[in-house]
Amino acid sequence: MRADECKAVVTYSRGSAEHFRQFLDPKVWDKLDHVFPAYPSQPEAGRSRDGAFTVLTIGNRFSDKGIPEALTAFELLRERHGTGVQMVVVSSSVPRGYRLPEGVVVYDTPRMSPEHRSAIYRSADALVELSYLDSVTCLVEACAFGLPVVTTRIHHGEDFVRDGENGYLIDPPLFAYTEEYGRRWRSWAGFMRELDVMREGGMLAGVAEDVADRLELMLSAGADLDELRAGARRMHVERFSPEVRNVKLNAVYARALGRRGSAGDSAGGGSRACPLAGL
Repeated sequence: MRADECKAVVTYSRGSAEHFRQFLDPKVWDKLDHVFPAYPSQPEAGRSRDGAFTVLTIGNRFSDKGIPEALTAFELLRERHGTGVQMVVVSSSVPRGYRLPEGVVVYDTPRMSPEHRSAIYRSADALVELSYLDSVTCLVEACAFGLPVVTTRIHHGEDFVRDGENGYLIDPPLFAYTEEYGRRWRSWAGFMRELDVMREGGMLAGVAEDVADRLELMLSAGADLDELRAGARRMHVERFSPEVRNVKLNAVYARALGRRGSAGDSAGGGSRACPLAGL
């Protein structure tokens, strides 16, 4: 990053850029920038409101994606509303023999086809994404489909979900990307061990209860579900459309090339933008 050829260091959110500053030489801070991921806008789902309220959760890992807390939150809702609520879990990492609440359907595909992804998002009423480590893709996709989100407030802050506008943020008792990483947890495995210990000790139960309360707002009309959907679409237009992403990415490359115009004007010399985290 200190090399003269590296002109820009790109992360996927403002929160991640701010977090990584503490691990970088201040001399390279002016190279640090962010470009939000993008996903094409999707048509309105046009769902019937006669069906059960459907909660969706997606995770390629089980523990640090908070799938246990998402399942517990759904179980609390099921006790209150019975068959009026159902849940779809898309994950290939649910442990064999794990006890699932009544009303849960699991798709164990490791990667959804575009058609399956569209059908899954369009059939849901809310996405629950409770990552303690990192997660952005599903949050961007949910905005594109106009789907409200309940998620953990981690290092992204409100970069992907504005509390009360396109969903709700839950404050977890811990998450990985803080100043504690590398000190309290020497490695990813160390963080995962502590997460498991906290779950076994009941210290993550409050996360599930908070999620159930936010979903209850949507179920009981304490929150306007249509307004939350509209808020998701507004955020997509503002931050996550390919058009907005390309403008920002061109600006990053223009700066890296030492020019103020469009990056498409020239292939440049030996300058390059260095992704610190995947876009």
